[in-house]
Amino acid sequence: MKVLIPVDGSTYAKEAIVTALEEGFLEEKEVHLITVVEGTAAGRDSYLSDDVVQQILDAQAKAGSEILEQAKGLFDPNRQISGVFRVGDAAENILDYAKTIEADFIMMGTRGRGALGSMLLGSVSIKILQHAQCPVLIMKKKNY
Repeated sequence: MKVLIPVDGSTYAKEAIVTALEEGFLEEKEVHLITVVEGTAAGRDSYLSDDVVQQILDAQAKAGSEILEQAKGLFDPNRQISGVFRVGDAAENILDYAKTIEADFIMMGTRGRGALGSMLLGSVSIKILQHAQCPVLIMKKKNY
């Protein structure tokens, strides 16, 4: 069974993974992580120089890589965890990747506002719930 877990570096995303691991939700599951950042202002008519655009892309890639490594660090070091970084609309990228890997379900934290700004906002969770072609598990942070 394949599980897709969107992560954004927030405590909400971390809490979702930790809770799922503690409760055994992810035992014997193939885990895939995804982190998504919004696109840059780069484009054909961009007012940014190519150097500035490249610096932005490099910073996004570095931050995305750090978020994925941080999330992978929550798992047993001997466990194989896949991770991908995407730039663009969070919900669209999560849904597309879920289709690509043929995810059996998506598990995500809610109200995340981590190192990359706002990746897993409530509106993203709602879009995922409405449009996913597989079950979605939304994990809320414990308040005790």
